[in-house]
Amino acid sequence: MDVSFQKLVDIKALKKMVLANYAASGIPIGVVDAVSGEIYAGVGWQRICTHFHRKHPETLARCVESDTAIAGKITKGETLAYKCKNGLWDIGIPIMCDNRHIATIFLGQFIYEDEKIDKVFFKNQAAEYGFNVDDYLGALEAVPVFTKEKVGSILEYNKALAEFLSDQATTNWRLRQEFAQRKQAESLHTELESLFDHAQVGLMVLRGERHLVKGNQRLADILGYGSPVDMQGLSKKALHLTEERYVEFGEEHHNALTRGEKLQIEYELRRKDGTPVWCSLSGKALDTENPSDLDKGVLWVVDDITEKKKAEQTLKESELLMKNIFNALKEAVLVLDPQRELINVNHATQDIFGYSAKELYEQSTAVLHVDHEHYLEFGNRLRETFSEAAPTEFEFEARRKNGEIFPTEHTVSMMKDDTGKALGIVSVVRDITERKNAENELRKLLSELERSNNELKQFAYVASHDLQEPLRAVAGFLQLLQSRYQSHLDAKGRHYIERSVKAAQRMQTLITDLLSLSRVNTTPLSIETHDIGHITEQVVESLQMLIQEKNADITFGNMPCLPVDVGQIQSLFQNLLLNSLKYNENKNAYVVIECQDQDNEYCFSIKDNGIGISDKFHERIFLVFQRLHTEQEYTGTGIGLALCRRIVERHGGKIWVESQPGQGATFYFTLPKKR
Repeated sequence: MDVSFQKLVDIKALKKMVLANYAASGIPIGVVDAVSGEIYAGVGWQRICTHFHRKHPETLARCVESDTAIAGKITKGETLAYKCKNGLWDIGIPIMCDNRHIATIFLGQFIYEDEKIDKVFFKNQAAEYGFNVDDYLGALEAVPVFTKEKVGSILEYNKALAEFLSDQATTNWRLRQEFAQRKQAESLHTELESLFDHAQVGLMVLRGERHLVKGNQRLADILGYGSPVDMQGLSKKALHLTEERYVEFGEEHHNALTRGEKLQIEYELRRKDGTPVWCSLSGKALDTENPSDLDKGVLWVVDDITEKKKAEQTLKESELLMKNIFNALKEAVLVLDPQRELINVNHATQDIFGYSAKELYEQSTAVLHVDHEHYLEFGNRLRETFSEAAPTEFEFEARRKNGEIFPTEHTVSMMKDDTGKALGIVSVVRDITERKNAENELRKLLSELERSNNELKQFAYVASHDLQEPLRAVAGFLQLLQSRYQSHLDAKGRHYIERSVKAAQRMQTLITDLLSLSRVNTTPLSIETHDIGHITEQVVESLQMLIQEKNADITFGNMPCLPVDVGQIQSLFQNLLLNSLKYNENKNAYVVIECQDQDNEYCFSIKDNGIGISDKFHERIFLVFQRLHTEQEYTGTGIGLALCRRIVERHGGKIWVESQPGQGATFYFTLPKKR
């Protein structure tokens, strides 16, 4: 608290005392604050000081130096006489407050009777500081002169005055201090009451037979009461779910409270409606010096942790679920720390390797490896996982407890905490014996398929050379027989020869078409980017004779450039256009070719106004040799659409038809934008 002289002493009364003092003694007197230098009362100040010494900066500094020297050197019950540098005497008497110097009584600006006045000093001082010499010396003549005996008697009186003022200041200071402390205590009590009432946690004070004597609004909210007033006087029993729980609680925790210990527990309290609420309870005796009697009561801090308990229950259920899933996995799962020490394994690990969990924990994971070299190599893979911070997959040979070596596939992932620090690794191990066996079988099948393809290529060669040659010979001889001996044969003979020639020619066509289909399946694709519009133009140009014969109109718009095998795509368009023209009996036949952009692919359509196809044949027409009409109705081998399907599929697309009898047909196929 700030100690201010003017707040501790009656300044008006002090001024009267100072005037009376001067009237009785004739000696100049003043009361000055020891810290700020403020003059509270003063009388008799001499003109030589007020008009000269305290007017000039340098002489004023000497006055201040004198005041400071006196105030800084005297203590309670002492006085100090001091001749200032301006040539006059001053005496200081301290006024104390509780051992602190708060003000000073100054007696001063006088000359002792027995000392000789050095007028030369004052003349020189007047000349140095620009004072009027006569006026300055006149002010010096007015300075009072006292005997040392008179100054001594005056000094004793003022020492008594200083003692009186010190006692008054100390008494008032202590009264003010007590008052301030009392106000502070009242303010603190009010503040604590406010904090208690508005705390964000529940607060309650239990006293005597553990009755609730005080609670705040948050506690009322937790326990389902309207206000703290509704809870006052509640028996502690009313806060427990049952009387048995109340007794158990007291037996378990009462002694700890009487020992002054702080309790921190989780407990189910009873709401007003009887339902339970999980709370965190923190309790301590209010009487910290004598807690054993608990007379002042126990303060309990209550926090609703229902959501926390729900989260804990959810976590337990989740952990149980994860444990069940962990043990239900068919793959072996091993959890290791950064030093490759085993932390956890699931049931599948025991089943796959033949070791019990206890055996695996007691032994190094080296026992699961074929040999020490393999074990060191598994360690290098783990270090890669830690350095790359990404899951790593690799295949490895492992060893069962019975010594059997078998192939495994490992997926190794790193575990991290919230800061990204590595905690360990999780290794998922799969027994891939069956997969390896299947891969071996697949390799055998692929080898067999390769052999079969080679035989198919050989067949194609035979079909294109060995079978074609005798058919050409048969057809040639029949045609020669027809030209030379037709006049010698009757109608029946000529009919037989004509049918034989047509059969040989149809066989040649069939072999040629089979050869084309075989080449589509066996010849590697030569993919380059081509303008599909240009390919379409070439195909239409090659079919001009048939188009003119059918009096057909073929139209197509803009086409994209795509990566394709140009020969096969030409064959695709040619077969589809031939199909549309062949099966069209309209006098004004037409074919419309269009293309639609569909994200990653283009969808082409070839629409005609031909005879149409029943929907029950929409899939069948794409199979080899599946003809819907007789040779007399429409010629062909039944291979064209099968060839189209194979070309489209080899390019990564699909083909289908939409048609009804008598309503024409639209063939659709897709080609990807990228290969």
